[in-house]
Amino acid sequence: MKKNDYEPIGEIYIDTHLDNYRNYLDDHRIHKIVSLVGEKTVLGKYFFLLLMHLRGVAYNASMPYLIPNSIEVFHSAFIQKTNPRQVLLDFSSAIMARLSRELPELTKSPRLARKLKDCTIAISKEYLNSDNKLSVVKKEYIWNAYIEGKNQVFIYMVWSNQRVSYLSGFSAYDDFLGKVVKDAINLPKCRTTSGYFVNDIEKAFGSEVAKLAWTGYEMTTLREVRNSLAHAGGKLIDTLKQREHNCKVIDDMLQITPTDIKRLFEAITSAVEAIVNHSSNNQYLTNQID
Repeated sequence: MKKNDYEPIGEIYIDTHLDNYRNYLDDHRIHKIVSLVGEKTVLGKYFFLLLMHLRGVAYNASMPYLIPNSIEVFHSAFIQKTNPRQVLLDFSSAIMARLSRELPELTKSPRLARKLKDCTIAISKEYLNSDNKLSVVKKEYIWNAYIEGKNQVFIYMVWSNQRVSYLSGFSAYDDFLGKVVKDAINLPKCRTTSGYFVNDIEKAFGSEVAKLAWTGYEMTTLREVRNSLAHAGGKLIDTLKQREHNCKVIDDMLQITPTDIKRLFEAITSAVEAIVNHSSNNQYLTNQID
């Protein structure tokens, strides 16, 4: 999609496979972490706040799937609750009422009016007994109508939706990490942008967990994708050009897809799981709170 009738736009890309816009979080792994975290602990407070944010982001990222799916569910419920016989009989009566107004001569011939009504009802019954019955509009049909019809509003929404979801997901994790590192080593404040943060996270959880959570190749690459989106409008920044980021790029612009968000969420899940396992004996993070 390169242009419309009103404004010049750059080329953009979206994943056209509907089923890819779901299951962003690995619920099995999430439930495993939940079982390890005390809800009334300092770590639990931060973890469940992060989980709430990630759930919200996952639902937001699923919107391209949820829209056509919701239409299908609504239409299915409508068909199931609607009595087609009554609808057609009511329609037949409405036709006769309208014809009586439009063709006054019918009122002068009750016999003709009855015959026309009987004929209308008979045709309605034939229709009901035929295969011409209402069928549910499937979500795949709706999705294809949007995509193949090049519905610009919908395609723009999907494109922007995935970018915003990536940013929101990483921001939630960034906030979580700064807070747990601060409390793990009892600092007055801690920010991931601080020049001391690498030392702080290694002190809090050890170098191996720090690599998984922040300093390693994968998380650093994911962070640079976030930086490209947040600070360069999605333009491929120099530090990201040197890495295998696996994002689709068009004209030096990152195109975020469900695969990119799922990769981010998988990395966050692994990092949080490692932090939780390492923190089981940390006196600050396991403190009980009201």
